Amino acid sequence: MGNSATDLSKGRVEGGLGSLIYVVDDDPIQIAFLEASLARCGHVVVGFADGEAALAAAMQSPPDVWVVDIRMPRIDGLEMLNRIKAASEGKARVMMITGGGRLDRIAQAISAGADDYLMKPFAPLEAAQKIHTLATRTSVAPPANDTDATR
Repeated sequence: MGNSATDLSKGRVEGGLGSLIYVVDDDPIQIAFLEASLARCGHVVVGFADGEAALAAAMQSPPDVWVVDIRMPRIDGLEMLNRIKAASEGKARVMMITGGGRLDRIAQAISAGADDYLMKPFAPLEAAQKIHTLATRTSVAPPANDTDATR
């Protein structure tokens, strides 16, 4: 987490690396685990223990994918999701993380626009695969007001 998100995104573009992924979780072990898993897939990962810091960094260098823990201090993951989706006009790709079998929170997140979720504890391969799939997805769902989509 030593480099800034802007420095890392420039290096990603210049170096032809994978996607820029922001991991927002108040557990530093969880961040380190996801950084290591996703780096093996060629992605540049920036970890944040604070939602405010992640949102501020995204103003300078928006990530390709967000991985956000639902339960965090100050700004919880659902509020983060709402802010991310509003700032990106619904286009941001967001993976939510929750623990304790909180399917109700996942249902809320999916309804609010989350693309997928991980339930703690999760296997390293499962996490990396799901996030990598989201990061490398080539298209995003069309906006709800796209009249061609209803024809």
